[in-house]
Amino acid sequence: MESNTQEIEEIYHRKVSLFRELLDCVVLERDNLINLDIKNLWDVMEEKQKILESIENARDQIKDITGEGSPYHNIPIEDRTVIKELSRTLADLNEEIKIRVRENVSFIEDTLSFFNEIISSFTMAGRPGDSYGPGGNSRKGLPNLIYYNEV
Repeated sequence: MESNTQEIEEIYHRKVSLFRELLDCVVLERDNLINLDIKNLWDVMEEKQKILESIENARDQIKDITGEGSPYHNIPIEDRTVIKELSRTLADLNEEIKIRVRENVSFIEDTLSFFNEIISSFTMAGRPGDSYGPGGNSRKGLPNLIYYNEV
């Protein structure tokens, strides 16, 4: 029983370390998104995948030791506090990762929306009825001036 407790505790420590590495990857991912560093972005994504696989492996190891039951099953009360503290740390890290991932997704969506608006403005330019002159009157048939002027 003592060896199971020690083994579970070691796995939890490893999971905490993996979650911290994952958080670092998500932060680095944001930096790469901001700097448009596509090569490093792919490298970070590969690293994240390896970390996620390791986390899943650790989760499976805990299930193998405890069965489908609670990780606290058959563990002395004095040892449960350490595992509970590690579980809280994991939950906090998990929440921080979720927040950062949502920020990254929002950044990507905003960037794609911006590019979509730019492309739409170029593709819609010069179409009759799409642009208005002074006073809100339609400039039907007038070409877009951006095509005739240097930007």
